[in-house]
Amino acid sequence: MSRKVTVKSEKDAHRKMDNCFYFLLNLTSVSYQGMPFKTHHIGHLLSAVSRHPDIAALTLNSCSLAAYSGKAIAAHLPDLHSIVSFSLANNPICDSGLRALVAGLQSSCSRALVTLDLTNTGLTNKSVPSLNRLFTLCPALVSLDVGCNPLKESGAMALARRVPKAGAIRFLGLRKIGAGAHTAKKLVDLLGDVVSLTGLDLGGNNIESEGVKAVVGLMQKRQMRFLNLSGNNNMGSDSLILLLKRVENNASLQELGLNNCGIAQDVEVLAIVNAIIKSNSLTHVYLRRNGLSRESCAKVAEALKANYKMQKLDLRGQDCDHAEEKKDYPAMHDPRVLHNEDRKSH
Repeated sequence: MSRKVTVKSEKDAHRKMDNCFYFLLNLTSVSYQGMPFKTHHIGHLLSAVSRHPDIAALTLNSCSLAAYSGKAIAAHLPDLHSIVSFSLANNPICDSGLRALVAGLQSSCSRALVTLDLTNTGLTNKSVPSLNRLFTLCPALVSLDVGCNPLKESGAMALARRVPKAGAIRFLGLRKIGAGAHTAKKLVDLLGDVVSLTGLDLGGNNIESEGVKAVVGLMQKRQMRFLNLSGNNNMGSDSLILLLKRVENNASLQELGLNNCGIAQDVEVLAIVNAIIKSNSLTHVYLRRNGLSRESCAKVAEALKANYKMQKLDLRGQDCDHAEEKKDYPAMHDPRVLHNEDRKSH
């Protein structure tokens, strides 16, 4: 039976750290989130983890791990043979911390690593050589998230040129890396050569119309299953409709993120409705904070009746006025729809 430990408080952390050899028994996942760690705590934890071959996932998100912590983690990486999923999101390890981690990955344990999350870790374009080294050290790596790091154009392009040679990458997280429209187009064009790619997160990059059209081209080349373009509120109505037309005819896309994209025009709403109705693969559509009227939300929700595969339609944060909130639309009661009334419970 798989077991997981998640630490939520400092008291909890000390209790479990003191009894780590006991509580790690038969575990498959260890998660420390939002807990500040000291270097000796990291060593203690990783030493315990290394003695339990069943542990496959290790999450150390938001633990205040700085650059020097990278060396502490790297020292134990050669012994973590079973780890296939590793997350260090929201820790300021920076470029030097990543270099230390990559040095520690030069062992047999790296062969098993499948998923690596480095979201918001203070990486810059100086980290690109280390990131590129990861693809050589971790041939089984299928998911890499470097979102919310200021890689800028030079870093993004250097990384994109290396990804096609990796061979196994299925998901690449590039949210909020500082890529503009021109960079996004060149970036997506390069990723078109990644035969294994099925997921891409370009949210918050101001890719504009030029970038969206490049994404449409990518969808024609690759069997994309996940696509996030949230936070691009200047992509242009024509480009958005072109994208949604591509979604209609796409047989693989399952999740589409269009949060905070300034979707409000009737013709755009109609394009979303048609995409949901005609798609044979969509299961999740995210449309939060688009300023849609209550009536427009109801039209989109109504489309779910024609798509039994849809599991979630997120319409929260539309800021409907008070009169709109009072209007009752039966389609909004579909349990698959998340809307403004749900905001307190989610």
